[in-house]
Amino acid sequence: MGDWSSNEGKHTLTIEGYDLNDKQQRLSATKTIKFIIDYTPPEVVIREPPKIIWVPQSQWPKDAYGNPSYKIPISYPVEISFDVLDNIAVDDVNVYVDDRLVSSWQDLESDIFLSTTTACGWKKHTLKISAKDLAGNITDYS
Repeated sequence: MGDWSSNEGKHTLTIEGYDLNDKQQRLSATKTIKFIIDYTPPEVVIREPPKIIWVPQSQWPKDAYGNPSYKIPISYPVEISFDVLDNIAVDDVNVYVDDRLVSSWQDLESDIFLSTTTACGWKKHTLKISAKDLAGNITDYS
């Protein structure tokens, strides 16, 4: 059979079977297998939010007279936007805030921009984005 090697990417392997009892040794069977060689995990590039989010005073709650209230609301909507880059294709992406799943996507392209919005309370939060490609390579951004 012999040794062979191949680069990362999508490949097709065709196996041919010949009938050796046939004097003309004609092709009697073929089997084609498609497969992917991929050792490279996806890359996650965060666009938003920045490490620290400042809420402008214009977005603070107002008191009965229309003045900014210093009562802090329970939560504030935060947009999380990012790119997931892979050399083949992305299988799934999960976004967690404080270990709670807030968004999930499946069967994506090789390079994709994603965005989600979640409510965050007024404290420090942890963000984790987990991206897995078709070969099962995983990147956890946090």
